[in-house]
Amino acid sequence: MSRSKVGFDHLPLLRQVVLATLIACGMAGCATFYKPPTPEAGTSSPTIAGNLDEKTDSANPVYAFPFKVDGVRVATEKSSRCEYDKRRAIASGQHVISVGFSVGASWTRGLVGYADFPLTFSVSSNYVIKGAFNQNKTGAVWVEQASDGKVVKERRGIELKEHPQRNIPIGFAAMVDSCVIP
Repeated sequence: MSRSKVGFDHLPLLRQVVLATLIACGMAGCATFYKPPTPEAGTSSPTIAGNLDEKTDSANPVYAFPFKVDGVRVATEKSSRCEYDKRRAIASGQHVISVGFSVGASWTRGLVGYADFPLTFSVSSNYVIKGAFNQNKTGAVWVEQASDGKVVKERRGIELKEHPQRNIPIGFAAMVDSCVIP
């Protein structure tokens, strides 16, 4: 008796298509990223950048970086952290900035946290997100004007959690967490 080829014989092909799509999205990033509108003639868009504090504790560098603008990612999570000091153009006006906060490397005592800041951006202004870490697993973030260090958004406490990849083998963690490996 022969088996009919009707039914689920198309599943292996379907699995291959789904797998190829997932791999392509993972490599190319299928997410939509924030793109500010073109500024008016004679003006420039305000910008925001993150900051790295290695001086306080060189074993636990503190990264504070813009992660989302009005709920839309500015880049992949890894790119946001690795390019923490990249000036990201923002449309002038009121926005909610999601700040990513990372302490140390993920395979050591890595801690992460996120906070949302409503902030009004003035035309041609540049802002920097700053962060500080306390040994009791809490952090603080605030926003300063890049030109003079004037605080424009007051210090806000942020609860930190262990990095989700904390206990994976160091070789894998280094590949995932490294800013050198794309």
